[in-house]
Amino acid sequence: MNTLAGTSDRITRVALFGARFLDTATGAPVAEGLRVSLFPTGRPEARADAFVTRGGMFARERIPGFGTLDFGNGVEIVPDLGAGDKTYWEKAAAADRPYVVEVRDRLNRFLPVSFRTTIPTPGPFGTGGPGSGLPEARKLFSAPARLAPPSTAVLRAELREPKSADYPDGRPLKHALFIVECGGKPAGTGIADGDGRAAVMFSYPEPPPTSRGAARNKFCWPISVKVYHARLAAPAADRPSKLPDIEDLLAQEKDSLRLKVFKSLAPDPVEELDVLKLELGQELVLRTSGWSCLFASSSSA
Repeated sequence: MNTLAGTSDRITRVALFGARFLDTATGAPVAEGLRVSLFPTGRPEARADAFVTRGGMFARERIPGFGTLDFGNGVEIVPDLGAGDKTYWEKAAAADRPYVVEVRDRLNRFLPVSFRTTIPTPGPFGTGGPGSGLPEARKLFSAPARLAPPSTAVLRAELREPKSADYPDGRPLKHALFIVECGGKPAGTGIADGDGRAAVMFSYPEPPPTSRGAARNKFCWPISVKVYHARLAAPAADRPSKLPDIEDLLAQEKDSLRLKVFKSLAPDPVEELDVLKLELGQELVLRTSGWSCLFASSSSA
């Protein structure tokens, strides 16, 4: 009997890009429903989508516009067909290139955002190679129409500048940053959409000591809200995405960018909201007295 001895080649595929995302409302990982695309900075036409791994992260093997890796002596390889060993990652790290990543939610739970990164991505898909840890988790912010997850506190607002001749109903303060504090500590973070509408969702704080003997549906907490706003940079060569950049949104948290929020406008404007009461199971809607929206202006106005 003749036996055929077969040989097989092992082909290794390497993902140079990796990303993961967290829900700011719950802290849980998010993958379902997201579309994650990336392109070289300055070349949005070379866009490509990432795929979801079984572990709930997004990855991309063949990177648009990345080119080849030069191993010297005339040897060049397509990056996603490399060996994935130490030499490979050293060469890949030396050839990192700037990219823009855009994140959209097909289920409309989260605001669309972008961020800038370099590829290879540090982490299991990037310069560190296997076992080097997870890529940095990017936070996603609730869209204003999102239904709150169970056991989640909700604060909603439609933020506008006071009315003017050009804006009789007030100009929307788009992409403003909301910070909710309870007991002097951060409790929740939210971002307004392009129309100034915000939904800040976060886990309820621990029951206050005075409420521990009360019925659960009677729990309440004193909270304060700070609002910040900056004119975000328009798309440019180094910031080509039309979606707001996550880092730019969070960088608004500066004293100089904090807004004056109006409790009422008439007969005389009254600045700042009182300490608010957050009740278990009740959404909190911020409004200027007599209006359906919340008026605010810059501290320098």
